[in-house]
Amino acid sequence: MSVGPRSRVTTSNGPTAIDGAQPVDRYLRAVDGLIRLDRIAFDTLEREFSAVAKRFAALRGISYDAWRDVGVSQAVLRRAGILEVVVSS
Repeated sequence: MSVGPRSRVTTSNGPTAIDGAQPVDRYLRAVDGLIRLDRIAFDTLEREFSAVAKRFAALRGISYDAWRDVGVSQAVLRRAGILEVVVSS
């Protein structure tokens, strides 16, 4: 019996590609303090994250609250176009 992978990463240049996920991974590691970057490198990484985060989140079902739980600031989420959903009663 042959078992293949459950999911495949497309070969696009977008956030579904392995390269597209790298800015998200690196940014989250930097936010956690797992990698050290100078201010210029961190700002560049933050811009790269902002460019892919909305689509990355949509494809993977990641909510605003989940991003906030892992330490992504409101300002960065706003720049990425990820907005808090406010439920009115």
